[in-house]
Amino acid sequence: MDSHKKFWLFVLLSACVSVAVVVTLGSLFWSKFTPDEQHQMIELVHRNMVYIVAIIAMFFGGWIVWLDAVLYTYVLPTVQIADETLIILTVNPSHRIKTDASRDMMRLAALINEGADRYEAMARSVEERVKEANEALKFERNILASVIEHLPEAMVICNASGMIVLYNQKAQQTLTVREPLETGRVAETLSGPFLGLGRHIGSVIDPRKIEAAMAEIAENLQAGKEAVSFFSIQGVADQLLNVEMAPIIASQRQIVGYILTCLDVNEAVSLEARRTAMQLFSVFRSDMERLKTSVETLLSVCRAAASQKSDLVLAIESNIAKLDGMIDASLCEYTEFQDVCPITLTSSSRPEFYDFDLFNRPDPGIDLGHQLLTNIVYTVFDTETTGLNPATDEIISIGAVRIVNNKIVQDDLFSMLVDPRREVSEASIRVHGIRPEMLKGQPTIEAVLAHFQRYADNTVLVGHNVAFDMRMFQVKEPVTGIRFTQPVLDTMFLSAILHPAHRYHSIEAISNRLGICIRGRHTALGDAMATAEIFLKFLPLLARMNILTLNDAIEASKKSDYAKVRY
Repeated sequence: MDSHKKFWLFVLLSACVSVAVVVTLGSLFWSKFTPDEQHQMIELVHRNMVYIVAIIAMFFGGWIVWLDAVLYTYVLPTVQIADETLIILTVNPSHRIKTDASRDMMRLAALINEGADRYEAMARSVEERVKEANEALKFERNILASVIEHLPEAMVICNASGMIVLYNQKAQQTLTVREPLETGRVAETLSGPFLGLGRHIGSVIDPRKIEAAMAEIAENLQAGKEAVSFFSIQGVADQLLNVEMAPIIASQRQIVGYILTCLDVNEAVSLEARRTAMQLFSVFRSDMERLKTSVETLLSVCRAAASQKSDLVLAIESNIAKLDGMIDASLCEYTEFQDVCPITLTSSSRPEFYDFDLFNRPDPGIDLGHQLLTNIVYTVFDTETTGLNPATDEIISIGAVRIVNNKIVQDDLFSMLVDPRREVSEASIRVHGIRPEMLKGQPTIEAVLAHFQRYADNTVLVGHNVAFDMRMFQVKEPVTGIRFTQPVLDTMFLSAILHPAHRYHSIEAISNRLGICIRGRHTALGDAMATAEIFLKFLPLLARMNILTLNDAIEASKKSDYAKVRY
């Protein structure tokens, strides 16, 4: 219940109690008069009824105005200051309180802002020290990640439950599925939709083979044998891949993860052939050089003995020239082959292909409702449409980003335009800037929703005013046959729960409070990124309200006034 309702409910209860007390005291007082005196008083009231009603109305009117002034001058500013102080202490130290209330409230806000200045300076000092302390650890992690990234084999590391913790570029190229859309021109494509941090390894390799390999490894480990499993799969380019799966064993012989190495059989054969040829070339090269020297000596003798070049001499010269060319060409070809390539340590802006903290994540299991909000993988999304009527308007863009381990995975994005197969109004173009010529030739909603469903599989959906987006998906169910059944959270609902004293809960208003910079407002991907940042800022605030699990967040959202809106 928000502050307005609490205040007026308190006023109503106080008024009821006051009326009850007045009625009780009045009855006791009235009983002391004689019937004649009571009759005279009733006649007096009847004669002056208008004045009495006017006085009562003026009293209650003045009382309500006074209470309203108290509400907006003291009560709501107090709640607002408390909420914004919590924001300063938890998610945005740069935030400062601005309030238009009584002099006392403004003085209190000024003192809190002064304390916030000192707190921010101290927090920055601590943050710099922590950053310096983390540099060494970060450097060591980058060494490992850079080495793995440049391995010639595709490598994927997952935790014990099969959640992907690390993968390299070769794995992304070999295992990422990119299905062609039924269109002649696709301006925007998926970025790593089926291989990514926090996804299950079963999304790129047959889950049955993964389960069988895990069972074989556990059996071999228990029997004291080599705990490795081998199997074959088909790559995205129809190549045959040999997969070696080995466990990562911690103390007490506990399996905490698995390493999967995928080797292209054709590349392996070609690589071995090149190595063998290089070894043979190094053996025969010296013999070829000696043979060339002997032939050149014989040729010089023949030239001295003959005044004119015979056919034999010409043939020898021609073969010597060919031999020179073969040696030079072979030398150029095989000196380009190197077993070891230089590795450049990547900077902090490298794609996030690893997150070792995922080793410590619990198996999410089937029941997401009882999982902590910090342990869940989210797909934060937004749509742009031709208008605001789900029954008649169409989706023209979907953008999404994933949150894994409380971090936005910047390289695992979804951004696609949709051909609405209808006109786009100028009013909607002024909002999102997507013109009709940008949509011609793009995939239809049937193809895009199928890809988005696979992108968001096994995650919780998050959006801002997400009821509208979900309704847009729902009206397309008869056409696409696609239904989104996973749990959904709305940052607008959560904002109303966290900051009930604030009147505005738009993306802009929330971002201003939390210190978030919006890039690409009113684009599907830009709004999805802003919503993801808002959601991450909300998590510690929700925890302070004892909203810890997904079920807690869903139940709290149902109590918001926005939950009553229907599309």
